[in-house]
Amino acid sequence: MNILQPLFSSLAIDKLEDKVTDPLGNKDLTGLITSIVEYAFDLVGIIAVIMVIYGGFLYITSAGDETKAKQATSTLTYAIIGIIVAFAAIIIVRSIKSAIGL
Repeated sequence: MNILQPLFSSLAIDKLEDKVTDPLGNKDLTGLITSIVEYAFDLVGIIAVIMVIYGGFLYITSAGDETKAKQATSTLTYAIIGIIVAFAAIIIVRSIKSAIGL
């Protein structure tokens, strides 16, 4: 038994001589890339929702201060633009996947 094998067992390596298995359960490279892109889209969506909440909080706490209200409005605008771009990217990626048969 190799001395390094227990160290690599948590990294989804069956044996040091064998290949590395994918912990996400994908069978090929395109599946792995698809999984990574889907997780990235989820992360972008979460960040965008957090920014909308933050912009709303800034707007509520501006208390009539015009500069703070303007900053809050720009934060909300950019967060909504981010959400639209994320949805457009999801639609584009899924359209390309269906067009090439993945």
